[in-house]
Amino acid sequence: MSSRYIRISLFFLFLFISTISYLLFFSTTAKDNWQHLHHQAHIALHDEKYEYVIETCDKAIKSTTSSANKYTMYIKKTSALNKLHRYEEALESANLAIKLYPKKEAAYLVKVDSLFNLEKEDELIETLEEIMLINPRTPFKHLLNSLRIEHGKTKYE
Repeated sequence: MSSRYIRISLFFLFLFISTISYLLFFSTTAKDNWQHLHHQAHIALHDEKYEYVIETCDKAIKSTTSSANKYTMYIKKTSALNKLHRYEEALESANLAIKLYPKKEAAYLVKVDSLFNLEKEDELIETLEEIMLINPRTPFKHLLNSLRIEHGKTKYE
């Protein structure tokens, strides 16, 4: 009778330790795993589930300390917000990405979409000029020149 009691006790002890180990492992790797969240956001953006993209990006931004990871998620979030026509929020998200990496082009590119749809032409010109400084071969060069002509500024390459 005592060996049965020992076996049952060991079984429940094993079950308890396994449960605790499982919870500790998956609470830090699955729930807060940046790569997992990045992948979910990428797939959701492709599947046009924009609200889910925003939610996932927010979780990923909170779960990482890496500036590069946050930058990537701000870009995805801005793209989703632009698709939902939430341009003011998209502009805020793009600006947060730009603060992290002011010399990377991607944040400026998603910001252009927001500014264009908000009809903020002066800010759009400034943003396009920033893109030109980062990447002189940008396809937005002709748009920038057209906006400069409309605003009476000199055309230059």
